[in-house]
This record gives sequence, structure tokens and C-alpha cells, in this order.
Amino acid sequence: MNEKKISFIICANNDLYYSECAWYINHLKIPAGYEIDILCITGAESMAEGYNAAMKDSDAKYKVYLHQDVFIYNRNFIEDILGVFQADEQIGMLGVIGGVNLPQNAVIWNGWNLGLTYGCDHVVAAPIRGFQEEGGRWTEAEAIDGMLMATQYDLPWREDLMLGWDFYDVSQSLEFRRQGYRIVLPYQTEPWCMHDCGNSKLIHYDEIRKKILKEYKEFFSEEFRPEYDLGPVRAQEEIFEIVKECLEQGMFEEALKVRSQISAEKIKDNNLQYAMNLLEIYLAEKRRDSETQSFFADTATWDEMKNKYDAVKFIVRHAENGTDQEAVENLMIKIKSKEISPVAVKIICIHGAVDRRRAIGRLSL
Repeated sequence: MNEKKISFIICANNDLYYSECAWYINHLKIPAGYEIDILCITGAESMAEGYNAAMKDSDAKYKVYLHQDVFIYNRNFIEDILGVFQADEQIGMLGVIGGVNLPQNAVIWNGWNLGLTYGCDHVVAAPIRGFQEEGGRWTEAEAIDGMLMATQYDLPWREDLMLGWDFYDVSQSLEFRRQGYRIVLPYQTEPWCMHDCGNSKLIHYDEIRKKILKEYKEFFSEEFRPEYDLGPVRAQEEIFEIVKECLEQGMFEEALKVRSQISAEKIKDNNLQYAMNLLEIYLAEKRRDSETQSFFADTATWDEMKNKYDAVKFIVRHAENGTDQEAVENLMIKIKSKEISPVAVKIICIHGAVDRRRAIGRLSL
């Protein structure tokens, strides 16, 4: 075991998001004498399977398991987590969002009441705040969210429970507690990370929650009862397929007709929310009637539209935070040369940047 090494472990299925996640890792400050590496796992059948494979392949004492859509803004992240782990050998794991007094029915989605992070649901980006011990170095948690889980000890992830992509974080938190380790959330004056996560579909949430209640009876007292009505999610998935077909065929006005019929309730399907943002860009460009090339001019498929949107969104955040100036300058050149409309970039700023005014100002929009 290399006690001077930190491995960043990511299960990925999106090259664009993985590359952006890795960019932030590669720009962290590395304390003298330490080294880092990034292990990307693709094709895993579950989060536990992917993380176990990476854990076995890594000789690093310190491991940071994170989602591909988590971007570490805190450049002192490594020094900060080392300070926590090395101050108390009983601290086995740390995160940035977590909870205490967890719901006894294991609906953990409603139980994250500690910590701090930036989050983006593709409608707005903003801080997500929980309790933090003022003046303290950390706050102890019963479990932490899987967006980022850093460890200084290796415990097997419970592949045998077949949790898929849900509750693996709760399971691992409870496994650490079973072994007598503490789980903490370091105090953050500003959020260390951006979680560009959108909304979880919760398609298998109840199914997996039932397994958690059975396996971890010492932590949860209630019996299983179904909690989630998946009807609205399924309906929105069907609506998205209609909108997607319209967009790919260039039938934007038809897509707008579908949009007008969508319920005012919160959109829970991430792809449908992306489509709404793209239609917002279409309408704004139509109203301006400028000579600028349309955002959609060089896209034909849904994936191309979505990837272009995400690529611009990532640069918008670099403009907001004063990072990756080369990418920011290249985007500004495209705006000035009318390769992309200013109004399209502005809308992406509105939905993707925390400080949208700063992002818009730095891009001279």
C-alpha cells in the first residue's frame, strides 16, 4: 500500500463528462511527496462492481470514489482530506454531503441534512446547504452521498447485494460503521465540488430500498412500504421521445407544440429538461433573427445537440470560475465570429452557472 498516493476512481459512461471531471482532478494542487492517478471504470454492471475492481487494482492508501459529473473546484482538496484522515485514524471515510438521524424507512433521498455542495438540476445551479459544525474541522455523519466518497481504508463494496446504481453509498457508509470507523464531512467555507447531476429517476429505488431494509436492520426500524409513483417519470420519458424526434428532424415548431402541453409540475426526466433548454435557445435565436449561425446548424442527432450544450456549459463554468482560460478565449472567438449566438451561450449560463452574472460578464455577452 502506497501511503503517499491518492487514486481517483470514476465509473464512467460519458466521455465528455469524464474528461471534464478528470480536468479538475489534474489541476488540483498535489502536496510535496504525494502522487495521484485516475482510474476510469467503464462497462460495470453496478457501482459496487466497478469500485471493487478499481480498489483491487490500486495500491493507493487514499481513494476518492466520485461520479463522472462531479467537478472538484477546491484546488486544495487533496491537502484538505489528508489533514482530516491524518488527524484521526478512526475516520474511515469522508464526503461533502450526508446525513444524521436517517429516515427509518431508508428513504435516504430525504435524509441528506449535512454538508455543502454546488448542484445543478439543468434548470438552475446553486449551493445545496446542510448543517455544518461552525468552527469545527468536520461534522460526523451516519452516511454520505455517493457523489464523492474518500477513504483511507479499503472495505469491499457489497456486490453481493446487487444494488445496481442506487444505495451503494448508504451500504458502504453502514459497512464502515459496522467496522467501527467514523464518517465525517469536512467543514467547507465554500463548496468544494459541483455536482452536475440533474434529477435521479428513482426507477429501481423502492426495489433496492427493500434490500437495504432487510440487510441493515440494526440501522432502520421500519418495514418496507412502497414510496414512489413512477407514472410521471414514465410519462415524461415518452414525451421526450416525441420531442427528440422533432428536434432531430428540424421540426422545432412541432416540438414547441408538445412543449406547450407539458404539465407545469417539475420535470423529472433529465433528457426532457435538456430538450426544454434547447427549445428555449431556439426561441431566443428566432426572436433575435440575427446573422449569427444557429446553435443547431452543426448538429443533426440528439447526442450531438446535448453534447454541444454540455461542452459550452463546461466552458461557461470555467469563465465563471476563472479557470481554463484557453477554452474560454476560444468560445469568445466563436461568439465574435458568429459561429455561435451570444443568446444561446447566455441561456446556457442562466441554467448552468452558479454566478450567472459573472459568467455572462466574463464572456462579454
